[in-house]
Amino acid sequence: MTRRARLLLPALVLLGCSSLPTTRQPPPRPTQRGQALPQQLCVAPIRISVTKDEERKESDLATITASDKVAAELQRWIDASGAFTAVRVANGEPGETALSEAWRHREHLLLEASLNNLSLSFEGHNGWWGPNLALWFLVMVPAWFVATEKYELTFTADWTLRSVDSGAILAEGQRHVRVPGTLREMDRGWQILGFLRPKNDADNWRKIAALFVESARAEAAAAITEDIVTRYVARAREPALSRRMQKTMALVVGASEYRDPQHAPSLPYAAADARVIGETLRRHLDLQDHHVRQLLDRNATKTRVSRALQDLALRTRKGDQLIIYFAGYGTQTAAGRALLTSDADPNGAGVLTLREMAALLQGIEGECIVLLDCSFEGHGRSLRGVDPAAESDARDLARLNRVATTIFAARAGDHLVTPEQVRASLFAFHVARGLSGEADHEHDGVLTPGELFRFVHENVVADAAFFGQQQRPIAAGLERGIALTLTPNKTRKSSTGSSKR
Repeated sequence: MTRRARLLLPALVLLGCSSLPTTRQPPPRPTQRGQALPQQLCVAPIRISVTKDEERKESDLATITASDKVAAELQRWIDASGAFTAVRVANGEPGETALSEAWRHREHLLLEASLNNLSLSFEGHNGWWGPNLALWFLVMVPAWFVATEKYELTFTADWTLRSVDSGAILAEGQRHVRVPGTLREMDRGWQILGFLRPKNDADNWRKIAALFVESARAEAAAAITEDIVTRYVARAREPALSRRMQKTMALVVGASEYRDPQHAPSLPYAAADARVIGETLRRHLDLQDHHVRQLLDRNATKTRVSRALQDLALRTRKGDQLIIYFAGYGTQTAAGRALLTSDADPNGAGVLTLREMAALLQGIEGECIVLLDCSFEGHGRSLRGVDPAAESDARDLARLNRVATTIFAARAGDHLVTPEQVRASLFAFHVARGLSGEADHEHDGVLTPGELFRFVHENVVADAAFFGQQQRPIAAGLERGIALTLTPNKTRKSSTGSSKR
């Protein structure tokens, strides 16, 4: 070896060291946490896809990138931004969507992100390749330790920020990410003629992927965090964005079977009516499953109903809507009218008075509509209790009217009709029709309590007369501002008269 070659050898080895992708670190979290939005964010499981070419290379790039590690990196970067009070990665509970999980955790925002079209490619050689060829011919072995091969990992980072309350998309974006790096031949696995042009097999590509993915996760997290701060945080307090977070929730209770059948015999169709109302709300008001709390039969206990009422009332915010439907026995107590939940017994257990219901709903910030498919004086869906006061209708309606629009299936002295031909109460049958769009007299896709009550009252009175009974629904608070938005293309136009059977 000549003296010049001996001098060239260490210079090439030192100057040609690998230039591996550097992993960015998030900046320190701001010390003034009061600047954070009063919102909690949940990071959904990350979706990862590779190009067709990457699939053919069998590099396992998606697996090596690791969805859980991308989510953890996103959490780290977003938390460091100080934009939110808390950031959590979804656990991925079996049988539960990330949106439902975030709802259960009372979080406000759900971040859904994906890394798409991941691709690793050989981009050629750098300027050290020429001198390195000379080194290879002179000495051979050290040439494999000189970084001359340029590689690049590219992908698009797509993200969507969704309101957990309403399910609406609040912001979204896409960023193209490029992670370059320069490797030695030994970094990706030795090949005897790899210094000319690498012939990478699946094992080589996996080794290269392992060198790039940590930086790629950080670049994706940094890009998405920057977008969220720019596109959402900066305008989060705008009224238009706040309106998109408004939601409609429902509590649907149906008790056909009671714990003490001697005290409260089996009640036909009550649980089935509640199921129909719940399904109608999901379909025609486009409610998410977690927005409809359903308590049927043995689950419809006083404790569970009370807790659900309190929880939903606390979840409401200005502009939100809450719909409550109860089908089961009613009765008259010394404290006024009451609903009998499934654990009712002769000792007074399982009795939820309307006064208690009004108290549970007292803290509600949005609008509420209460639909009571029961009676109270021993007719139809009721058990006789103490003698009712003459003014019970007005008194109980006034009590609930402080917090909600209220519609009773029947007024005092009327019979609540549940004909075998319909296999449902007339009230539930026509409420379901009205909520499906038939009560939308204005044909504007918006259903007001007044429209719903007029439709239900007209049809219930007519059908009850057909069956030789008198049933007249009664309502209060119809002037409230609640307006239910019906799902487009599922709304049926208003019809007149009773429905066909």
